[in-house]
Amino acid sequence: MRSSLPFSYQVKSFLSFTPFHTSMFSFRFSRNLPQLSSSIKDSKTRGNFYVFLVQKPSSLISVSSLSNSPTTEDHSFTVSYLINSCGLSPESALLASKRVIIKNHEKPDAVLALLKNHGFYKPHITKLITRLPLLLLANPEKTLKPKLDFFLGSGVTGPVMVKMLSSNPSLFERSLTKQLIPSFDFLKSFVRTNENINAALRRSTQVLQARIQGTLVPNISILRNHGVPESRIISLIITHPRTLALMPDQFSKVVKTVEGFGFDRLSSAFVIAVRVMSAMSRSTWERKLEVYKRVGWSEDEFLTAFKKQPMCMNASEKKIKRTLEFVAKELGTKASDICQCPNVLLLSFERRIVPRCAVMQVLISRNLIRKDFSLNSVMLCNELDFLRKFVTKYQEEAPEALMAYQGRRAPLGSDIGSEDCGETVML
Repeated sequence: MRSSLPFSYQVKSFLSFTPFHTSMFSFRFSRNLPQLSSSIKDSKTRGNFYVFLVQKPSSLISVSSLSNSPTTEDHSFTVSYLINSCGLSPESALLASKRVIIKNHEKPDAVLALLKNHGFYKPHITKLITRLPLLLLANPEKTLKPKLDFFLGSGVTGPVMVKMLSSNPSLFERSLTKQLIPSFDFLKSFVRTNENINAALRRSTQVLQARIQGTLVPNISILRNHGVPESRIISLIITHPRTLALMPDQFSKVVKTVEGFGFDRLSSAFVIAVRVMSAMSRSTWERKLEVYKRVGWSEDEFLTAFKKQPMCMNASEKKIKRTLEFVAKELGTKASDICQCPNVLLLSFERRIVPRCAVMQVLISRNLIRKDFSLNSVMLCNELDFLRKFVTKYQEEAPEALMAYQGRRAPLGSDIGSEDCGETVML
């Protein structure tokens, strides 16, 4: 049942919470403010942010191993090592040298050797050290190797481990016994198999960093209390685990808003809507909603489209405007017709929408099909079916249909048009 509350009221309620990425950054930054203040105050050169960055404590290394007064030779050696041994560009090396000082190559060499022995290639190492230069000063045997061995021994494949650690090296800074192992065990208790574990970690490692009792357990309980089936919850954990890392009070508002929109709690669309709204900031939501209004959609038409395919809000503002205006102009389609086929916003503009519209224009002009054809039947079928139904079928009556299709279809590798929609899930 759709909520009796006005759509604008429901959206306003949803927009009242702070998005996940903003709240997490604010929390981390505010938590570090006292440390930042004391470091600058205690520094002999307060006001020099460079000194603070070098002196900032890290769980990877001991405070005593940090250089309080790096020399010019130390800085030069650091930049040279980052470029020649880690593959950083000169510009990236200069930036990284503000966060780490390397006095000799022994420990950094041991760190790099450990990484290479565990499947990290040069591009991975470059990415890793660019993001976390202090890793080079970590104890390879006591700090790094136990974490690498844990992941590999727990069913995480080498490629997945390399990808997740090079993309999110802060995992190296997490406690193995207090954070990584408990979070990993919690994740596996839901998804069960190593295959699902790898699928989840390929998409996001946020679940390994979230608080179990403070975040994950409450959010899963919220979904259960709203009647979301266990299978849907598990699917969400596997496909988008970071959604469950949202603060529980904010997550609850998202779930209530999705429920208020009238989504079926048993459907996959419900959890997809939760995921989409959890990841979107207020300003982004408002801008995209305004684009839909500018192209002529009413609130009811937008809600119809959003309930059919929540990922229509993942398309960029440019993609939304370009696609809807083009389809309406080329095919004379009404907004009410397009909102029944929101999956069109997830398709490649150049490789599917443009050439198929060209074919339909030819067929309509020759009175071979009715103008009120189903947009879904045209846009969502695979290429072979489309060619069979709308091109080869009318080869004698409209040979120009094939020319229109070939002439308007972009070559492979051009703008695919759906890059801003993330993972596509057709509903």
